[in-house]
Amino acid sequence: MLEEYQRALAASEARFRNLIEKNADGVVVVSMDGVIRYVNPAAEALLGRPAGELIGALFGRPLTAGETTEIDLCPAPHSGQSAHRSAEMRVVEIDWEGQPAFLITLRDITERKEAIRRRDEFLAMLAHELRNPLAPILTAVHLMRRHGLPTADLENARVIIQRQTEHLAHLLDDLLDLSRVMHGKIELRMQVLDLRNILSDAIQSSRSLIEKRHQQLAIALPDRPVYVEGDPTRLTQVMINLLTNAAKYTEPGGHIETTLRREGTQAVLAVKDTGMGIPPAQLANIFEPFMQLDTSLERKRGGLGLGLTLVRRLVELHGGTITAHSAGPGQGSEFVICLPICEKAVPPPPNQQDVGPVSFVPRNILLVEDNRDGREMLRDLLRSWGHQVSDVGDGLDGLNVMRQQMPDVALVDVGLPGLNGYELARQARALPGGDKVCLIAVTGYGQPEDRRRAQEAGFNAHLVKPVDLRKLEQLLAEAGERGVNTPR
Repeated sequence: MLEEYQRALAASEARFRNLIEKNADGVVVVSMDGVIRYVNPAAEALLGRPAGELIGALFGRPLTAGETTEIDLCPAPHSGQSAHRSAEMRVVEIDWEGQPAFLITLRDITERKEAIRRRDEFLAMLAHELRNPLAPILTAVHLMRRHGLPTADLENARVIIQRQTEHLAHLLDDLLDLSRVMHGKIELRMQVLDLRNILSDAIQSSRSLIEKRHQQLAIALPDRPVYVEGDPTRLTQVMINLLTNAAKYTEPGGHIETTLRREGTQAVLAVKDTGMGIPPAQLANIFEPFMQLDTSLERKRGGLGLGLTLVRRLVELHGGTITAHSAGPGQGSEFVICLPICEKAVPPPPNQQDVGPVSFVPRNILLVEDNRDGREMLRDLLRSWGHQVSDVGDGLDGLNVMRQQMPDVALVDVGLPGLNGYELARQARALPGGDKVCLIAVTGYGQPEDRRRAQEAGFNAHLVKPVDLRKLEQLLAEAGERGVNTPR
């Protein structure tokens, strides 16, 4: 009977050992006197020492059954590990070879802690970047309240408010673009295009910043077209981002070089600068979200550290690659994009449509918006354009107004109290004359799913806040010409 029990115990311990040998977490067995009796391969790797050195040594800290704590692991001498690592340690009491002992599991949380640290840094940086433009906006508004302010000062305050709100919108666009790309929700409008045109457009958009910083820009383009299949807006965005980065991280008077060439079946776009360079330790992570070279309190260059992550994702969506090169701090940097060449396809003819000034037609407009400040500003702007505007602050009031008199156009926020914008649109379409009104969703939600929901609810168009006023003018001009089944 005793022999059977001992065989069963041995078999059980063998199964247990086999299980923990394959465990991805480090497993250490420590006797009650603090001596290490067993380590699995994962623990050897985590502790940076072989089992022969660990077994028989003291564990080095008091243990309590049931405790869960976080510990720092220092690299052992001659282990080849250079960085400290962090582990989550859990302790339970077991029987080991017939004696009570502690079973310790060690889970490597170094990367998780680093991700949390970078997230916290990003949130602090985001708050900093949002407060920066808000400060001059509020100061300018306070200044504009003063009576007798010279016209030049009023105009300067207006320019500052416009510039800083555009900066805020740019920060939000970066966040939303990255979210769309990371979740696979970005829509590419692919066509055959000449990369020379993409680079020329990007240079034109970036030239003012480069000239403002008195930097020299060299451009090398091939004589022949370099055709690829891609989304012209997104590829231009990629190049603008790289050129802007080069200008920001290069001191005034420095040099920036952009080149486009063919290498076999690849189109190679490169942006090289003589700027601050990239430390070797950061080079491998330069495309990771929230990565910032400038983490000082001064943060002279600003930004959220999302641009290069967005660039990489967009390039990869086009079937390409991007790499970063730098000899180190003060040695400049180079970013190289490779895209597959489209050899046989013929690019579409250039769009010859001339976009002239928007024709004005006065409209009877209903504005439904629960944000009072936003509603009043947009109402006053529309009235200044010559439209007749009535406004309400919730969905039920909006629907009641439409029952009494159907407007030509209804600008409707989606997130309304009482009755949300989607339901308002559905019920409005069922009213007499509701099929004739032009319904425009004006919302802070701009994902493809939001546009689809707006279309299904009956909206003709979907505008994301802050509204592109040129596009709004165009929609109002076309409101009487388009039917309800032509959403934008």
